[in-house]
This record gives sequence, structure tokens and C-alpha cells, in this order.
Amino acid sequence: WIGINHNPDRAVERLGNLLRYTPNQPLHYQHFVRGHYLLNVHENSADSAAATFRLALDETPPDDLINQRRYRKNLAQALVAAQRYDEAISWFELAYAGRRQLVAASTDLAFHAGWIGALNERARNRQGAGADAFTDLEQAIRKARSVVATHGSTRISTLLGRALHLAGRPQEAIDVLAEVTGQEQHGEESARVLVFLAESLQATGRRAEAIERLGQALQTSSHSSD
Repeated sequence: WIGINHNPDRAVERLGNLLRYTPNQPLHYQHFVRGHYLLNVHENSADSAAATFRLALDETPPDDLINQRRYRKNLAQALVAAQRYDEAISWFELAYAGRRQLVAASTDLAFHAGWIGALNERARNRQGAGADAFTDLEQAIRKARSVVATHGSTRISTLLGRALHLAGRPQEAIDVLAEVTGQEQHGEESARVLVFLAESLQATGRRAEAIERLGQALQTSSHSSD
């Protein structure tokens, strides 16, 4: 029904009706599925998705710790998409509080990427604030290295390189990002890595190499849009 509808607003309405009349689906799960659709399929709906995940949490029994954790992670991810980084980081911290295992499921990689990305962006926005930005970047670097050490992820390696660059450690960023460029990625993601690498090369005075990488990024981006 979503695939043939060709109208995302009607699709959300139909999804709500489908869930409402599906037996044995608790209300918190209905809100979660709707929020998941808003975040991952419906364009420009991150704020609506966040509000819907909050409804899911409000309806979740206090002793249902598994679903509480699940909905908190998705709420945090929606807040990242909405560029509400302070709130996102707080919800990620709450979702993973007391967890010994950083990556318990494959979906955790995406959540950690969202968390690290939020730390990077908040630090970038705080760059005039000194210590606060440094704290965010150090946390991002530690978290990214912990995840990459046990679960190889080009996305998180890219975020690690970005955090190192923002922390004023461009040579370390180059080492990480150069390794990422040799790994298989989608076009836009590959272009993003090359741009980050170019920035770090420029910061170390290697202007010719930086220009070369920017040219590769433009070429990669144009091919991916064909």
C-alpha cells in the first residue's frame, strides 16, 4: 500500500489505519512503526518522527526496558536528522546507559554513527567555545575508535577522520581517511570522504594533493547523479 500510493501523506494516514485495526499491536508499537516510516521513508519529517517516537515512549510500560531502549535510540536518530544535536546526544546517552556491549545488533552501527556525527556537529557549532567543543570531539574520537576496533565500519571511520580534523589533528585525520578511500563506498559517501580528506591535506599545507582530491570528489559526485 505504501509502494503503490505515490503520495507520502496518504501513505502515513493509511499506515496509521492499518496499525490501528491490526489485532494485538500495542499502542506504543503503533507509534514506533509510524515514527520509523516518517524518519526513513517520508521526506523532511524528522521533527514529526521525533514527536511520534516520544509518543511511543510515553505509552511504553516502565518495565519494558527493551522497547524503551529501542525507542530512545530511534528518537535520538530522528533528532540528529532534525539537527537538534543537544537533545539527540542526551537521548543516545540515556539509551546506552549501563550497556557493556557497544554494538549488540547491526542497527547499533547506524545509531553510533548518528551519535558520533551529532558530537562532531555540536563541536563544530561550538568551535568558539573552546573546552566544550574539545570535550565533544574527544568523546567522538574515543567512541569511534572503540566501535571501529571491533566492528569495521567505513561510515564510522569517516566520522573518526572528521573528528580528528576538527580537533586540530589533520595528519591523523589523513591517515584514517586515506584508508577509507581505498574501501568500497557509494558515490555520495565516497565524495564526502574525499572532500574531508582534501580539507585535512590543505590544513597540512599539501595544497596540490588537496586540489586533486577535490577533483576526484567532483567526478565521483557527478557520476553518482547520472
